[in-house]
Amino acid sequence: MSPTDRHGTPNALTRRHLLSTVGTLAATGGAVTLAGCTAGDLAGAISGEEQGDCDEYTLEPGADLREANLVNCDLSGMDLHAVRLRSADLRGANLEDATLMHAHASNVNMSGANLRNADLSVVYFYRATLQNADFRGADLTRANLGGADLTGSDLTDADLTGARFGGATLPDGSQYQSDTEIVRTP
Repeated sequence: MSPTDRHGTPNALTRRHLLSTVGTLAATGGAVTLAGCTAGDLAGAISGEEQGDCDEYTLEPGADLREANLVNCDLSGMDLHAVRLRSADLRGANLEDATLMHAHASNVNMSGANLRNADLSVVYFYRATLQNADFRGADLTRANLGGADLTGSDLTDADLTGARFGGATLPDGSQYQSDTEIVRTP
């Protein structure tokens, strides 16, 4: 069944079509406003699950998304470097292959988020809730995860070079006391 617009008219626009249409604009740093897309176009949420306001925000590099409700939104592959996500709610969001390099994400809630292969280098995740998040293959180079809760998260094959975990709760539930950088050796 294809998505419909607000008036019930069938809408053939899919997220993939939208990204291919605006991809050139986004790649050159232009703003991409997603207003008018249905939540189904942008999110892979299962019917009945809580859904954020995926189509209410301008998603571009450097965007101010403080306290945004992006629960279960599909932001995979998007360039969101240097966005401000302080106290935003991204529970269950799909950020696979997304670029969030230099983002400010203190107090963000990304519980259950898919961050596979995402560029999270130099992201400020201070006191973030990252429980059960999937970081497999993600680049967390020089990320600050101080005080973050990573309980149940999967960091398999993630690049943690220079990352800081002072006071963080690690995936196994233990507390990381040192503020020493993680150094990757050959």
